[in-house]
Amino acid sequence: MLLSIFSKKVKELDAGLQILGSNVSSHAASFCGIEKASFFDKVNPRNPFIYCGGGYFGERKHKKNKWGVNLLLRHLWVGVLSAALKRKYAILATGFGSLSLLWYRLPAIYVVNKASRVCFRDAESVDFYNDYSGMREVDLVADAVLSLEKSELYDAVGVERSDLKEFSGDNQRRLVIHLPGTANDQFQRKMIASSANKVLQKFPALKVVAISDNSFNKEQDFFSWLNVKDVECKPFTGPKRLLEEIDESDYVITTKLHVGICAAVLEKRVLSFASHPKTKRFYDQIGRRELHREIHSVNSLQLERSLEMFLSDDVLPAKIPSKVKSMASETWEVLEEFIDNSKA
Repeated sequence: MLLSIFSKKVKELDAGLQILGSNVSSHAASFCGIEKASFFDKVNPRNPFIYCGGGYFGERKHKKNKWGVNLLLRHLWVGVLSAALKRKYAILATGFGSLSLLWYRLPAIYVVNKASRVCFRDAESVDFYNDYSGMREVDLVADAVLSLEKSELYDAVGVERSDLKEFSGDNQRRLVIHLPGTANDQFQRKMIASSANKVLQKFPALKVVAISDNSFNKEQDFFSWLNVKDVECKPFTGPKRLLEEIDESDYVITTKLHVGICAAVLEKRVLSFASHPKTKRFYDQIGRRELHREIHSVNSLQLERSLEMFLSDDVLPAKIPSKVKSMASETWEVLEEFIDNSKA
């Protein structure tokens, strides 16, 4: 969804640039109207390159060596090569975090130090970079989508207002459950689903919709864990329909950062369960830390309490503060400046 918005914004700049996705799957690229980058595209020094889209220079708490290899092979090698070739590249609204092992910390710092422009997405990222290096000036921005008004978000994804269902006070309230993940957090996600099954018995009038992250039978394992009466399970069919589902909901429960971001822009009640540091940082940034739970740190009793409070409207809808919107607007300005400089 965020890639779709980004590519549309770049096209609106009328820069005459072909947009290529470095680490995007073929079907995701087709959803967004862009092309998947070939190996030659990635190494061609004439192609300006941008790290963006919610990326993160950092490690997870567990299996650090595995994550280090992933960081190098999926992300850092392009930056290292770009720096060596003196190619123009920027780091735009990306995160930076703990890099405890020297063998992947040094290339990450090298990539940041050699970039044409560096804008980190949260204050913690700036602090981590300055602690490790601080050899250059970096800017603090926010995820660009946070600058959008509701109507702009609809336009960016191609949603027509006529496509959206209009709700009155008598309409059935809706909950979107979005719990994709991996085998590493499957136990925790099952526990969330089990707690939801219990709590939702107290809210029989609530319409429950489960949405996956992928249309190719991946990240749909949680569908089978929900035994709520009349739950509607919907595989991912594209960013447009996903945004419509979020807009038509009253509540959103998710394990993904950018679903939470879109729910917040649409001022929905959102409850996040995730393990990635950048997710917690987002809710801290908008002043709503209580909307996030670290997925590996909750037990079933805590989950049931959180879910019941959430569905009892004891939690206010999310809203993006004006300061964060302003920081997010700067992200688009930096993007436009970088594209203009790349054409020179």
